[in-house]
Amino acid sequence: MRFTHRARAYTLYDQTTEIFIRKNNKVMYIPSLLVTHHGDALDDMTIFKKSEIVLKREVSNLLNALGVKHK
Repeated sequence: MRFTHRARAYTLYDQTTEIFIRKNNKVMYIPSLLVTHHGDALDDMTIFKKSEIVLKREVSNLLNALGVKHK
């Protein structure tokens, strides 16, 4: 059992994704990430963002090992 005052999460605005408006219901959607105060992901988007960072780093390491010039 846990205390309710310890069950908190933070919503972070995702600056890498554009804000959009759905035409059918005319609602503006602001992409955001939901994480705990320990940094654990509470939504799918956070998991994808973390894996994207790791994938970019590993591909960069592979290209460096192969001697390929990249950005």
